[in-house]
Amino acid sequence: MARKLIAGAVFGLGLMMSAGSQAQTTVVLPSTATQVVTLTVGLWTVQFNNSTGANACGLTLTSVGGSTPDCSWEEAVGTVDSKGDLTVVFQPNPAHATPLGSLLSLASSSLQDLSLFEVVTNSGRLITSTGLTETGVAPNGSTAILSASETVKTVVSGFPGSALGAEGVQVADTGSTNSPSALLDIAPTASIFVTKDIKATNSVDTAGATVATVTQVFNVPEPASLSFLAIGFAGLAGLRRRRSRG
Repeated sequence: MARKLIAGAVFGLGLMMSAGSQAQTTVVLPSTATQVVTLTVGLWTVQFNNSTGANACGLTLTSVGGSTPDCSWEEAVGTVDSKGDLTVVFQPNPAHATPLGSLLSLASSSLQDLSLFEVVTNSGRLITSTGLTETGVAPNGSTAILSASETVKTVVSGFPGSALGAEGVQVADTGSTNSPSALLDIAPTASIFVTKDIKATNSVDTAGATVATVTQVFNVPEPASLSFLAIGFAGLAGLRRRRSRG
């Protein structure tokens, strides 16, 4: 009877951990190279900073923003679902009356580049994979290529450690508005260092090529597997106590 009560309590605890309501947080991305912006939602913490690259936040965005570099023309919206996964959508910051109306917009032959790095941490569970998608318009007949790529590494004392993998997505000049999704499985870890690079390139003067949003998903283990794992530990503990009494 006691073993059943223990197993039931552990199972109930696992369900409570996994059944939390959705939460959402929005932050404006950094306006200077030294600024750190922190997004905290649920058990997740994401620290954003500008990349040290020369084209951080885009050539056009830099000229519009009036400072170099300046990512504050974009914002990140973080949402945690009932399973515990984190979704971060990078989109235009509506507080700015920017003529771009998107993350990156190509009105002529040019290159625009939004580069960021992120330290992503989950305080209660391990991160097992990360996914990437992109929406945008690359008109038929243009030479526009819209891309989003990232490198994922371990975190060692707040700095990038060993590489865990890389992934990328692309919208090319086929009139497409959505990229295929990319999924990168990683060795389970509580924190990862992500270097993200969002680009729009065009070698011909073709208006209308834009990157609208980039979506990042960070996944944690299935809640059911956590519950069964807890039940297994409880069962082993009960068996050990029974043997010690015998």
